Amino acid sequence: HMTAEEGTVIKGGEQAVFTGSVYAWQTVGPTERKELTTEKLVLYPETHIAETDRHVTITTAQGKTTGVGMWSDLDAEIFKLLANVKGIHRAR
Repeated sequence: HMTAEEGTVIKGGEQAVFTGSVYAWQTVGPTERKELTTEKLVLYPETHIAETDRHVTITTAQGKTTGVGMWSDLDAEIFKLLANVKGIHRAR
């Protein structure tokens, strides 16, 4: 799921650009969510790739990771933060 202040589809649907308080989440249990926030997210619907050059925060039950710039394969659930990466991990 995702919300943003604005969204634009370009190049005949090859890209969707979301801007302004982008918030994406996935429910993974009755009370647990994986969350991502940023100010701009470019989604490539055909390949399920998402990327940004902005500050990103990823929050899960296990911790919080921040960085600048991200590349993600949504099918494989791979998220690569590209610079200034910091994280906090919570032990169970």
